[in-house]
Amino acid sequence: MQDVKSEDLSLTFSLYTECDGREVTGFTAEMTWEYNNKYYEASGYPPNDYAGIAWDDGSWYYANNNVDQDLYSNSPHVNYYSGSSGGGPVWEIRDVETIYEGWENDKVFYTGVDMDWKGSDPDARTIAASYSHTWSGVTVKNVSIGFPAGVSVAVGSEDKRYSKDTSDSGDFLRLRKRDAILCSVY
Repeated sequence: MQDVKSEDLSLTFSLYTECDGREVTGFTAEMTWEYNNKYYEASGYPPNDYAGIAWDDGSWYYANNNVDQDLYSNSPHVNYYSGSSGGGPVWEIRDVETIYEGWENDKVFYTGVDMDWKGSDPDARTIAASYSHTWSGVTVKNVSIGFPAGVSVAVGSEDKRYSKDTSDSGDFLRLRKRDAILCSVY
């Protein structure tokens, strides 16, 4: 589990094992975020924000190979961004709505993906998470995902976008298979 906190946003990135009896059957990567009080006052203007979980295409895959089954979120204002898939999922966040949803309900938001790994290279089992915020009606030209960069949002004016993918000390939001929080097996 890794955390990033800023004056606007707190992010947590986790990797869990899924178990069936005594066997690990897969993994779930989850990113949670909570808007800080100052964020409510200054943010939430179009266009939308984007969050993603990325991996090297040769190392992880969707557990069911079906984004409708493998992806989830806890808000109707957070949806899969179609077109992002091979290197991991991207979610489009209507932050105008989620900010007020969070404010009214003191809500922590989350997205996740059920997945499994392939291959045997332990260095290729790393996953990354990032959150990209835009504001002031800036034009979004392109959204993509890749490893190790995470979500990349190309906008018309770079001073109206920021991404959170590192802690204040510069550590990237990256986890390896060995960092997974184990389920209880009996």
